[in-house]
Amino acid sequence: MFKLKAKPLLVLCICVLFSFLTPPASVSDLIEKLEAYLAYYTPEKVYVHHDKPYYSAGDTIWFATYLTHGISHMASAPSKLVYVEVVSTDGSIVAKRDIFIKEGTGSGDIALPDTLVSDTYQLRAYTSFMRNFDPDFFFQRELRIENTQSPSFDEADVSGSTAQLRSEEMKNYSDLVRLQFFPEGGDLVEGLWSTVGFKATGPDGKGVEIEGEVSDNTGKKIADIKTTRFGMGKFLMQPVAGESYKATFKFGMEKMQVPLPTAKPSGYVMTMTNVSPKYVTLKVEAAGGESTDGGTVVGHVRGVVFLTLPASDGQPLQGLIPKENLPEGVAQFTFFDKKGQPQAERIVYIDQPDKRPVARLDGLQATYKKRSKVDLAIMMAEADAASTSHLSVAVVDKTKVQFDPHSDDIVSYLLMTSDIKGDIENPGYYFDEDNKDRVPALDNLMLTQGWRRFTWKDIMEDKKPDINHLVEPGFSIAGRVTDFFFPSKPVKSKVTITGTEADGDLWSAETEADDDGYFLFTALDIDDTARVVIQTPNEKKMSKKGGKKDFVEGGNVNLATKIVVNETKSPEIKYGEMAVEELVSSKAIAAYLEEARKVKEIEAAFAKQDVVILDELQVEGERVRTGERFNKPGMTYKKPTRRLDVDSLTRTTQFLSVFEVFIGRTPGVRVVGSYPNYDLIIRGASSLTGSINPLYILNGSIVDVSFINTIPVDRVDFVDVLTGTGATMYGSMGAGGVVAVYLKDGSEVDESFVPKGSLGMIHPGFYHAREFYTPDYSTKKESQVRTDIRPTLYWKGGLKTAEGAPAKLEFYTSDVASTFEVRVEGITEDGRPFVKTEEFVVN
Repeated sequence: MFKLKAKPLLVLCICVLFSFLTPPASVSDLIEKLEAYLAYYTPEKVYVHHDKPYYSAGDTIWFATYLTHGISHMASAPSKLVYVEVVSTDGSIVAKRDIFIKEGTGSGDIALPDTLVSDTYQLRAYTSFMRNFDPDFFFQRELRIENTQSPSFDEADVSGSTAQLRSEEMKNYSDLVRLQFFPEGGDLVEGLWSTVGFKATGPDGKGVEIEGEVSDNTGKKIADIKTTRFGMGKFLMQPVAGESYKATFKFGMEKMQVPLPTAKPSGYVMTMTNVSPKYVTLKVEAAGGESTDGGTVVGHVRGVVFLTLPASDGQPLQGLIPKENLPEGVAQFTFFDKKGQPQAERIVYIDQPDKRPVARLDGLQATYKKRSKVDLAIMMAEADAASTSHLSVAVVDKTKVQFDPHSDDIVSYLLMTSDIKGDIENPGYYFDEDNKDRVPALDNLMLTQGWRRFTWKDIMEDKKPDINHLVEPGFSIAGRVTDFFFPSKPVKSKVTITGTEADGDLWSAETEADDDGYFLFTALDIDDTARVVIQTPNEKKMSKKGGKKDFVEGGNVNLATKIVVNETKSPEIKYGEMAVEELVSSKAIAAYLEEARKVKEIEAAFAKQDVVILDELQVEGERVRTGERFNKPGMTYKKPTRRLDVDSLTRTTQFLSVFEVFIGRTPGVRVVGSYPNYDLIIRGASSLTGSINPLYILNGSIVDVSFINTIPVDRVDFVDVLTGTGATMYGSMGAGGVVAVYLKDGSEVDESFVPKGSLGMIHPGFYHAREFYTPDYSTKKESQVRTDIRPTLYWKGGLKTAEGAPAKLEFYTSDVASTFEVRVEGITEDGRPFVKTEEFVVN
């Protein structure tokens, strides 16, 4: 357990020195439970850095994904797979990417359909393991996407003032203004002075400005109230026994009243002050027969306990807590009474701006000419120059793409937003040192919003979340094996999975279904789109002959089983009122959309120029089939050894079975038996025991030879024969070769037919990010005559600095004279996030 170094500290009111003594046994046990809980339920955090805050339909979202350990923020999270989604307001998934994480990062892109309607969408990211916990801790960010081609699109709708719009809305919804009170530590207690935080929000959940007063039941004013930043504020009061309190305030022309929480006759009050850059002051008082004797204050940051402070007999528990050795982030302080019960709690933010890493942009000039080369090297500043860091970079036209300086970035998200439940308005404001009131504003935020990743009550009662989603070091495929004829009857069986990826590489794995028929493949490293076959192979059967036990080889597939794979559904979408950020309705997005429209017009014009009109040609000879016809769903190979195009044959009605088509047409394939019991022997496909029959596949699913005999020939499109390496992916089942039969489009097999003992599927695999296109103007080319007005000059994820070596990048400016912003976001190897922005001018 990490603790502060024991040393004398100045205490308030009482001259007592304290050190971090051994806590009472009850609290010590509780801390051990917390450590065990976090060790087993290791939290994970996902952050997504994307190139722009808003988009036009048809744009591409370029992004980098950062996955960290939820406590240390290091790249040691057990998961290696992050799901990134764009979700519409109706809950449908517009796009999804499965991103492989290496050294804590991964890159991707999402090409937005040009048919998207103008709306506010949600970009969210999560791991499978994160689904076991509150979805509020997923990465979630609202994106405005406008369709400039939509008949309903009106540029005026996005060029007005959001502030004015919200004021007009408030006039109509003033009765929905909500004023909440948050007594410091949890409760108001009669006779004890308490700080009370408050927050006023409008119908859109954003803070609103109010002012008024708090009075008792006789009408006597107790305190003035006035919001400072983002609808928050605080005041001091001492509740009196038998009295009640209310707040009266004005919003616009409306006058409203809200009762305060009722004060308790006995209890505890925790008071904390966090204005000094060096210390946090702490005080716990009791009243109404309660006492702090035997109690302990426990402090932790992200679950790492750094403070256990026992109370001195007969004295209020108080002291100064140095910040010097504390990690930056949300710190939670809880007072436990002598029975080990939590009685008061407060969170504060440990602000350590001087300890954050700093990135440096070397080689960036103040001004450039149009179509000039920009060479840039990104380094960490001296203190961290030799350490490893991972980062991503966006370079955008600042007049068209304006980032809200107070929106979430990787620093505010990892250190604060991801550890506090609920919406935080303008989180970046609290990290901008130019904002003089950021420290008191940050403390107001801590007063009014709380830590919710776990509760002490659950830790005390050993309540653990249900784990329905496992850590994924790779892809997982789960399903069930049942009796083919009795689907409610489970079958305990071996289950194999075999796949071939786009490059032809083969892979396979094996597991076993349990007594209830359930199976699970985990850690599947599917690098790209793969064709997959899941099967239940026959076990070797045992028989007795002459008193000896002999093994008799069974068939290739257990045709008495049925395989069903679980459908993987995205987490449920929880949408409240989707608020549009002020920037979205600014002139900047209107300018961006106008530029996007021009880009599309330029691309469309040059697309027409690129079309070559040929003279009329007359083609004689046999028609050529397109490759699409031979790319059937369920294919698990790229190219067959032989292909028989049944659809091209004439007089197919004379054949009783598709097997008869092979006679005299396919060298090396011999038809044996007679109708309706035909079979094939493929030359060169054999086992140690001699020639064996091939494996039969119909439309991607393994079937018995008897079923192939029943298919009318006029319904067959083509038949592929696989031998050698082509059949290898089927393992021992393909030792006799593989015969794959494909029906014509729209032709159906018997409705009662269900694949036996086998299931074919297409798996998307890890998404491979495209390369962001940057033109090269070092030499003149005809293709460069088009006007270059790109709003994003450059994007790159997966950059790295290590051992003093910088991350280097180069790109060219466009034809636009403007101010451009270079935005770098990243994290060091030891888990410290950073952001760096600089500007340059093109004239």
